Amino acid sequence: MTHFDAYLEVGESGACMARILTLPGCFLRAKSRAAALSELPDVILWYDEWLRQHGEPGLDLEEPITVTAVVTADVSGPFDPGGEAALFASELEPITDAEINRFLRLASYNRAELLGLIRPLSPSVRKWQPGAGQMSIDAILRHMGRADLWYVSRLLAAPTPVDEAGLTVRQFLDQARATAVAHLQTLSDAQKRERFIPQHDTGNLQEPWTARKALRRMLEHEREHMQHIEKVLAQWRGRLLAELAAERANLLWQLNGLDETTLSQAPVIEGWTVKDLLAHIGAWDAFHTERTALVMHGRLHEIKPVGEREGMDARNQNLLHLFRDVPFTFALGICLKERSGYRATLSRLSNAELHREIRLPWGWRTRLRVWAGWRARHDAVHAAQISQWRQTLPKESKRAGPKSALSAIYKASRREFVALVELLDEEERLTRPVCGVWTLKDVVGHLLDWEQLGLTALRQICAGQTPEFDAIIPDFDAFNNANAAARQDQPWPDVWAEFVAARAQMLSLIAEVDASQMERAFTTPWGTTIWLYRWLLIWPGHEREHARGLRDSVDS
Repeated sequence: MTHFDAYLEVGESGACMARILTLPGCFLRAKSRAAALSELPDVILWYDEWLRQHGEPGLDLEEPITVTAVVTADVSGPFDPGGEAALFASELEPITDAEINRFLRLASYNRAELLGLIRPLSPSVRKWQPGAGQMSIDAILRHMGRADLWYVSRLLAAPTPVDEAGLTVRQFLDQARATAVAHLQTLSDAQKRERFIPQHDTGNLQEPWTARKALRRMLEHEREHMQHIEKVLAQWRGRLLAELAAERANLLWQLNGLDETTLSQAPVIEGWTVKDLLAHIGAWDAFHTERTALVMHGRLHEIKPVGEREGMDARNQNLLHLFRDVPFTFALGICLKERSGYRATLSRLSNAELHREIRLPWGWRTRLRVWAGWRARHDAVHAAQISQWRQTLPKESKRAGPKSALSAIYKASRREFVALVELLDEEERLTRPVCGVWTLKDVVGHLLDWEQLGLTALRQICAGQTPEFDAIIPDFDAFNNANAAARQDQPWPDVWAEFVAARAQMLSLIAEVDASQMERAFTTPWGTTIWLYRWLLIWPGHEREHARGLRDSVDS
């Protein structure tokens, strides 16, 4: 067993920062004191590995690792900008030159990792903002450079300034760090043991500092913002996946109401039916899945050029010929299967692999994220072609389509919505308004309430009955608000589990419905007459409508 003393700072919200002061830079943030203490042993194991990776002696740990909170400080920060950070009693001890050098050596490891993290990123990705008021990666990096100088200024009345004007982000980072290190390496004996209460450039006129605290916070702050950058990159990836899901949902939505003959025989563009386009799209997804895998496994040299325009056209014509005689359901299956494979391959890419520039054997430079963007745009181009073609079809041709297409529409609409849900963290799902005053939990509950109406009709039809509802809904707003109020205290996991289960039941029942029933008419809960196929399109259409609203909210 190996034991460590933990030093905690607990904010007004209950959030906790915990660290092991004897292991500079070994810390974590958690939502509560209990969570911090339970997670610290894993962080200590990570820290031991991190030291060894950089050639430092390991910690000689014997598991289990135990921690005890020896000091708990109630503070306003450092959880928010300007928050006050605690000064612990052990940090009043004079710091030695050897200790300063150790802090700075650890800081150099942080900096090397930071540069490795941002090196693959293009200027457009570094400048991208996750949302209004949120920091881009470039803004985070400049903040980190300013923080280096600010921590030194806690110990000195007038540290050497660094003028940012005309400096690139990397140049400013380098100069700010070099200036900070130069000051820290030349602290006087008095500065190494003094307790300072800076009165300049601070919102906390009573906050005490020592050299130990300043060096400790420099290490922690840089690691915190490396995690911040990782979060921004995860958000960027999430937006990419959401774009892929949205364009695929829109593509498959264009199939609604078209029978298999129309989908398989009527040309959308010269020589190409919807069936042909779906197989073509799937084949190009498979093509990029294979290329992405070759890059991941270091086999770039095996990638061959498609060719000039003539070569691209020839490939497309070969694909058309290859899939000309397959049935619609087979072509749709190819489209769905190959996109699933491409998504799985994307999920295995690290951020560095996704963003780093690669040079293809014939000299072209690109990035795997660019290929992913092509997949979304490819869907969008063909969706637009099919949408325009639909407008030329006679109204009577748009009735009931194959169940395979309907099932694909349902799954794609759910994937589109879930991709947006994943852009919000757990707290935001419960607190952030995304549809008027409704939170995401309210929206999910609302979709669930309406989908349950769909299930009612579908269950009755599968039982050979005519759908009947308990009452007509005279006021949609009253219905929505009453149901939202009823779910107000229901926990998010329960709402989500019901949401998932209702869709699974819907898909299972759709599979049971005989195709001849799809044009069966019945009266809806709002008093209109509708046939089953149109009824079944309401739910994915409703979900896509709220996906658009959620997308606008996330982007604002």
